[in-house]
Amino acid sequence: MTSTIPENIQIKPKELSLPTAVDRRGNLTFLQEGEALPFTPKRVYWMYGIPGGGIRHGRALKDTTEMIVALSGQFKVKTILPSGEHIDFQLNKCDKGLLLPPMTWREIVDCSPGAVCLTVASAPYHEDDYVREFERFLDLSGIKITSQLHPQKPSRFDSSPDVEACKIIDFPCHPHAYGNLCVASPEAGLPFEIRRFFYLYDIPEGEDRGCHANKFSSQIIIPVYGSFDITVEDAKKSEVYHLGDASKGLYVPPKIWRTLSNFSTGAVCLVLTSEPYNPDDYIRDHNSYNEQ
Repeated sequence: MTSTIPENIQIKPKELSLPTAVDRRGNLTFLQEGEALPFTPKRVYWMYGIPGGGIRHGRALKDTTEMIVALSGQFKVKTILPSGEHIDFQLNKCDKGLLLPPMTWREIVDCSPGAVCLTVASAPYHEDDYVREFERFLDLSGIKITSQLHPQKPSRFDSSPDVEACKIIDFPCHPHAYGNLCVASPEAGLPFEIRRFFYLYDIPEGEDRGCHANKFSSQIIIPVYGSFDITVEDAKKSEVYHLGDASKGLYVPPKIWRTLSNFSTGAVCLVLTSEPYNPDDYIRDHNSYNEQ
């Protein structure tokens, strides 16, 4: 039986340049819907501790679009289309992302030591969305293209302007011989839907970043590679957190001043936010913050 390839899976994978702010204190690349990301991010996950060699994630997704970024190091993404066409991509820059449409078979290979692979997905996790056998991928007649995905509402954390509301989040982590995988999504306990995310990298020794507060957006700050300190302040007190485990992040509610410092060499900081970028969301002057 010959099946017709649905129109939505005839699009080829393509590499995109991502919006990036180059700064002497360290570069920042961000993504949100409409800013190089042609979908609303519903799930973010990252693989780290990947040994050289081996193959990760030989599979396809029926109904989900993904973006893959090399946050640290480099690796190759080998893709195969339903037509049988092979296209390989070498990812080694934080300001480049690989957009993968549904029904693209992909394998991640040739990872360098210390590589970190970030993947952003257009849908929550659902096992029925996965095609894990290559032979089944080639037999499109046996695949139902549309998955019935039922996202859950995110839990809510305390959003009061008090450093006591800050807390460490343990992300669901799946250990693997070829690298660990951590997931951030409302279904995995994230306290908000991800509306935007950005990451800091190439940070010189001794530089501080993130010296500001947000009026209405919450954030989760994650050390996907290396380590750094975060000082959080409210109007009365402050607290310092040391982050160096890629499976943990610090939840920071609105109206909390935060300063990131003491970055290790090559550190990469991933930040998930509850709101799209809005310049009016920022309080950048510390004196003005203290007067509120």
